[in-house]
Amino acid sequence: MRRALALLSLLFVGSLAAADDWPGATFTTVRAYYYNAASEHDRRLIDQAGKFDATAVQPGVELNAAQTARLLALVRRGAPPQPVTSCYVPHHGFVFTNALGRRVAVFEFCLECLKATPMPNTVGPFFDYPALAELLHELKLPIGPKFKNPAAYRRFHARRAKSG
Repeated sequence: MRRALALLSLLFVGSLAAADDWPGATFTTVRAYYYNAASEHDRRLIDQAGKFDATAVQPGVELNAAQTARLLALVRRGAPPQPVTSCYVPHHGFVFTNALGRRVAVFEFCLECLKATPMPNTVGPFFDYPALAELLHELKLPIGPKFKNPAAYRRFHARRAKSG
């Protein structure tokens, strides 16, 4: 029993360390993308073959140092538990690349479903989606097919939080 508890403790501490270090690889550039405006299911920003979704607005929007720091804080910090849906129809993603232009991490998410797919998957599962919507708006990317601005998204998010 003690061994099991010790192992669980190590795993928990290890996951906290991984979250603090996410993405766990050196990167030089972060770009934000909007895609899947038609809200089709089973779409991903990066497919199994490593190709961008055909609907991704290219070349994406490069984040500056301050925006990258905010994004990392949002991803690493997470958020309190919140209601989620059974769907996952992402429209946004952040791609982290190294000095050679290789992808080292991706943070893809759906503002409506309140779900995300971080790669590597060492953070989450809950995130501050209203703050992510603010960052997208600052980057001049659409917040999504249903939301015109961060205030509209905050109202939706508040209603969703109450209903859960």
